[in-house]
Amino acid sequence: MRSVFIASVAGIAGVILGAWSSDILRSGQQSSYFEANDIENYFLKNPLVSKHNISLPEIVGSSWEAACFLGVGANATLVLDGILGINSWNLKSGRIVDEGLLDYLSKVILYNADGAVYVMSFDERDYKFFAPSNCHATEKVSISRTSEEVNSDPDGYGDHLITYRITVKE
Repeated sequence: MRSVFIASVAGIAGVILGAWSSDILRSGQQSSYFEANDIENYFLKNPLVSKHNISLPEIVGSSWEAACFLGVGANATLVLDGILGINSWNLKSGRIVDEGLLDYLSKVILYNADGAVYVMSFDERDYKFFAPSNCHATEKVSISRTSEEVNSDPDGYGDHLITYRITVKE
């Protein structure tokens, strides 16, 4: 009976120590947040519509007035300050990161008349954008997505290159 009790206590202590040490080891790592956004999540949840032009408001909602497509290394803060004015916008979702550290990110910026901003970042090593420059009204923007396996893996988990094509209605 005593050995069962000691084994139980040791097992519980091991689980607690394992979880605690896991948090310590991961504390210095930066989480991969680049792909966690409404556009990528929409297409992952709806794989049958990937190759079709989908209206951007259908993906992100109708509360966003305009969408800006920034290439790799573009400074989102400068763009937003130029469009909305310095200190007149508020980041509601996403992250604006120091471009000196992460200059391999393409960005999609959504904003509305109230100064609310949503920034989505895409790692250029995994995602390619074909989009017109400048900002456009969201109701005129549609998007399609294709995926191509670039490094096959015998287990079926190869790397993929995701391509987004943005079209703007005239």
